[in-house]
Amino acid sequence: MHYELPLLYNPCAMCVGKSHCEECSARIAEAISGPHLAENVEADTREKYIRFDADPENLADIEDALEGAGAMV
Repeated sequence: MHYELPLLYNPCAMCVGKSHCEECSARIAEAISGPHLAENVEADTREKYIRFDADPENLADIEDALEGAGAMV
């Protein structure tokens, strides 16, 4: 199933230069990428969204992984 969710990334609130958006987005995407969580992950901290394909049964684990990376959906 394909998901597109609003994304909140806690470190963004403390980032003054907004010069690490691509790195932070990649870090979030990496946190949930994998065959047992989500695939085709695209995160964008600037536009505040995350898109991915996943089984609905994996959503709780995906949310936990995002929280561990400092992000919330």
